[in-house]
Amino acid sequence: MTESPSLSRQNWLDCLKGIGIFFVVLGHTVGVPPEMKKIIFAFHIPLFFWASGVTFKPGTTDIPVVDFIRKRFRTRMVPYFCFALFSWVVWAAAFRHVGSRALKEISLLKPFFGIFYGSAWNDFLEPNIVLWFFPCLFVTEIIFLLLLKSRRPLPLLLAGLAVLGPLVTASMSFRLPFESDVALTATVFFGLGFLCRNRVLSHRPGFRQILIGMLGTGMVTVLCALQNGPVAVLMGEYGNPLLFYAAALAGTGFWYLASLLLEQVGPVVLAGRHTLTIFALHLLLFPFFTALFRYGFGLPNEFRETSIFWPLIYTILAICLCIPLSR
Repeated sequence: MTESPSLSRQNWLDCLKGIGIFFVVLGHTVGVPPEMKKIIFAFHIPLFFWASGVTFKPGTTDIPVVDFIRKRFRTRMVPYFCFALFSWVVWAAAFRHVGSRALKEISLLKPFFGIFYGSAWNDFLEPNIVLWFFPCLFVTEIIFLLLLKSRRPLPLLLAGLAVLGPLVTASMSFRLPFESDVALTATVFFGLGFLCRNRVLSHRPGFRQILIGMLGTGMVTVLCALQNGPVAVLMGEYGNPLLFYAAALAGTGFWYLASLLLEQVGPVVLAGRHTLTIFALHLLLFPFFTALFRYGFGLPNEFRETSIFWPLIYTILAICLCIPLSR
């Protein structure tokens, strides 16, 4: 087997994850303009699956499937269960009694059992809906390993999944446990990241190439995202699949190129090294920020919707507070 490029000291990859987590947090705030939110949701989750595929080592195919599942369960699902149980306790003790959540009147047991269902569907992850990503990534990695072990042409398999994934989710009125149906589409981006691995780890385009590439991918991202309907990957809602894939891949490409220019920006790289904690905890911090600004500073109820300033403040505060918590 040909030796693959090393992942060591790939600052751009941490930078890319830092950019991705910034948009994940920003996309979950109140007050982001609808057009901006459409663009963010068009690419931010595919970007993470693509980056995960880049880090998937070719030698992993030599590991027995059972051993692989056991190892990935420790690294993906154990943190998921810990964060999910913690989120459920916080929700049960406090959050379910305040704001719009109090109007839902969800029983205590539904989201508790929802932890083991592992899907954001039907309010199963109401205490912390973003946690769907962890079981979905777990299933995605298993699917991808099985694709590699099949020894069939990977590009053809991914092309088939690119068609099959949206068809499956569109034909179902519910989501499978661990977002297994959504994982079909997620595997496409994961696999493309793997196919790009050797290239992006060993080759660096010139400054002029980066700028031209960013111009082209940026235009495609914006045009396709705005032309498409609302996208919610966790619910298997992609709008027009062609526009979805175009915007998702172009957006990932744009921020990959941008990360090459920003890889020395320390705060972004630092955030990228703590994405797990930021991803899992940022939504739990938002109610505290709201309480602080409303009751501590006397701001009106609708203050978050008055300016993009507030979503940015929420995003920066959440990231800054989550980084120390991950140590």
